[in-house]
Amino acid sequence: MAKTRQAVIIIHGIGEQRPFETLKKFVAKVIVAQGRDVRNKPDRMSLLFELRRLQLPRRRGQPQTDFYEYYWAHHMRDTELRMLLSWFRTLLWRRPSTVPKKLRPFYWHLWGMLGAAMTALVLGYIKLGIGTVLALGLFYFIDRNITRIGFGTIDDAARYLNPTPDNIDQRNQIRKEGIELLDALHRSKKYNRIVLVGHSLGSVIAYDLTRFYWAILEPVDGSPPPGRTFLESWKREAAQAGDNIESFQQLQSRTWLQLRETGYPWLINDLITIGSPLTHAEMLLAATPEEFTGKKEDGEYPCSPPVPDSKEVYYSRRYTLDDGTIRQALVPASFTPFICVRWTNIFFPHRRMIMGDLIGGPLQQVFGPGIRDIEVGLQGLVNNTLVCHSRYWRFAKDEKKKPGCKHPTAEIAKYLCLDIEKGKFRLPEV
Repeated sequence: MAKTRQAVIIIHGIGEQRPFETLKKFVAKVIVAQGRDVRNKPDRMSLLFELRRLQLPRRRGQPQTDFYEYYWAHHMRDTELRMLLSWFRTLLWRRPSTVPKKLRPFYWHLWGMLGAAMTALVLGYIKLGIGTVLALGLFYFIDRNITRIGFGTIDDAARYLNPTPDNIDQRNQIRKEGIELLDALHRSKKYNRIVLVGHSLGSVIAYDLTRFYWAILEPVDGSPPPGRTFLESWKREAAQAGDNIESFQQLQSRTWLQLRETGYPWLINDLITIGSPLTHAEMLLAATPEEFTGKKEDGEYPCSPPVPDSKEVYYSRRYTLDDGTIRQALVPASFTPFICVRWTNIFFPHRRMIMGDLIGGPLQQVFGPGIRDIEVGLQGLVNNTLVCHSRYWRFAKDEKKKPGCKHPTAEIAKYLCLDIEKGKFRLPEV
């Protein structure tokens, strides 16, 4: 236990983020607020020299933890209005029945604003005095509010979630650099475990990095492959766990440890999504719910547990060693990262238009019953309005939680394997 070492990667959300800013705030509220000293170290895993690494030193019986930030905001520059309009068009030109229920009021509100804009333009065109005033007022409102919000915030989501030719280079570069960071951490051989933590759009990026890196990872040269019996038994044990999230996550931890014992070079044990827009994946990642379901069944969007049940969770792969020797190995299928990655989703519930987190929400109904959805809340009216999306770790542990809810900072710390009540780390429970 004393020799274990883990890496935690924090992935920020939308907005004009500055390098290292999100990581410092996160560690300050989740770690330093509990009275722990943190060291500021060079980040030798990233090629972005604006970043640093924060280190929680090893204590007796506790592993050392290195906190990294994956910073991607600098790739979302020079957004043009047509790029925003392209995304809004894909969201608005769809059947209302395909819009998630909690977004429908805003969907109709946007259509109402569009109708008002067209009316103002028509009135202005026929040179009515009131029409001119309405048109000028509307465009002033758009310029001062919608444009300001759109450029530097919403444009990040518009470009990452919309795979048009204008956005492919940015999407690819963000994913490429994230994969390079994961690969550097794996190849360093310094770590026993990696945790990915994504907030807002960063949770979508964390999910993408998990599925893409899992798909391209190769077995270690000369290591024994996972046994056929072990891989076949996974589906049987998953069926026995059923909807019991405790049993299922214990199975995932056991699988992770068994893969490590066979030498399979996969270190990511936990994916933690916070205020995740993946709750609206049917709308954001596909044109219709049917298309999204098809992509899950094709393995394009891995689920927890894997979908579909009819496919085997492993297959035989040939790979070539450095000396040219060709090997055959049984490896997990590309759509199965969640046979060994525990997925924890933390969110403020949304109610009545402006109460709660409109962007985030539960994920079990979208990506499978193997996800642990955790509803959190804080006392105070303002803390539970739409602004709560940016307050998941803004408060220290002594901030009072909302009755009947869990505290967001405490839950985040818990699934980093840091027990903040006792100030101790623990390895994944098996």
